[in-house]
Amino acid sequence: MMMNYYQALDFLNSLIDYSHIPNLGYSPEKFDLQRMRDLLGLMGDPHKNFQIVHIAGTKGKGSTAAMMSSVLQAAGYRVGLFTSPFLFDFCEQVQINRESISHEELASRVEALKPLLKEVKNITTFEATTAIGFQYFKDQKVDIAIVEAGLGGRTDATNAVEPLLSVITSISYDHVGVLGDTIESIAGHKAGIIKPGKPVVAAYQVYPEALRILRDTAKQVGSEIIEADNFVNCTPISNSLEGQIFNADFAKPENDTWDGDYALALLGVHQVENAATALAALSKLTEYGFVISKEQAAAGLHNVNWPCRFEIVSRDPLMVFDSAHNVDSAKKLKQSMADYLGGYKILLIFGSSVDKDIEGMFKVLLPGVEKVIFAKSEHPRAAEPAMLVKLGRDNPVPCEVAENITEAIHSAIKQADRQTAVVVAGSIFIAAAAREVILNN
Repeated sequence: MMMNYYQALDFLNSLIDYSHIPNLGYSPEKFDLQRMRDLLGLMGDPHKNFQIVHIAGTKGKGSTAAMMSSVLQAAGYRVGLFTSPFLFDFCEQVQINRESISHEELASRVEALKPLLKEVKNITTFEATTAIGFQYFKDQKVDIAIVEAGLGGRTDATNAVEPLLSVITSISYDHVGVLGDTIESIAGHKAGIIKPGKPVVAAYQVYPEALRILRDTAKQVGSEIIEADNFVNCTPISNSLEGQIFNADFAKPENDTWDGDYALALLGVHQVENAATALAALSKLTEYGFVISKEQAAAGLHNVNWPCRFEIVSRDPLMVFDSAHNVDSAKKLKQSMADYLGGYKILLIFGSSVDKDIEGMFKVLLPGVEKVIFAKSEHPRAAEPAMLVKLGRDNPVPCEVAENITEAIHSAIKQADRQTAVVVAGSIFIAAAAREVILNN
């Protein structure tokens, strides 16, 4: 009897899942790329049947992937999108033209995959999901797939691909137990997706040592490196809670047909930086035969949707949900709060994974906040609210503890007036859970 969707999820979740392990450390047997290559080989190497853009980075890779997917779809292409983690539904990780694989389709593909896992041992949940995504993209005849790395890059399951183009977004401190506690080490892992002779687009890097590693790696393997901030100058013009407008000025005359103003649905100056990276990568794709007009690029950016990235979820009261979960993204959130929420009192709902730099995020986010409500998501790595209270004790901000995210949301709504903005942050899982509470009510 064919398994149903929930049985398929149970099976996938019965596999090794390193994303559920707090303070995960690196070891070669955990991150063995050969295991993924062997599995894909048994499946007939489905990833070799379509073009791929491979994206790694600490922050911005999901937004950049969503922008590229939206633009390519606007240009008439059939676009696969593989991202992680999911917000609400497991199937979100595998999409074609922003439509998720169906529950029934996922279940049938898990059923087909099971016998192969007897031949390749110790396959993880993420590796199995990646393989299913590649097979689905092949069978559905996508023109191109935008593939986001899960963790790091060099030994990530997605790095079994041979992409047309690699993209590396902003690099900062995260997953230090696996990737190392220096920017050089983290950048080295990300740079592992750069393939010999294949171009790589690098986003603007806050840390000069990260850019140096990317440049050195590209040189070593004979790859052209396109630095997005030199390739195209994107300047914010205006913003509101409805969206923002920026101007793009391409450095090379052959790209000047794309010069001009763009409306971007995603908020925050950091999203303009992500748009610059996306535009640089998309422009590079046109050298490989992809046909994209300026109007199509503009339509894609205008229509892009990527939840829980400084997303306005409610206007009464004003509620903003963001997935900031490290110090760098907390700084970007703080800047967006200043740019968009000036004049509002901030009521912060905060929940985080236990292995994040929580104290570092508190130093950025808590000053100037009216009140903070500590809450916990249902993710296995979620920090207990009592731990958050203890870590936040050096910041003299009134706080309360909620039993769960539903209680936190309801408490915030009761306390918020027209001069209050409720901001949810600290983890993609806490933001997703909060969003679900609002949408279900």
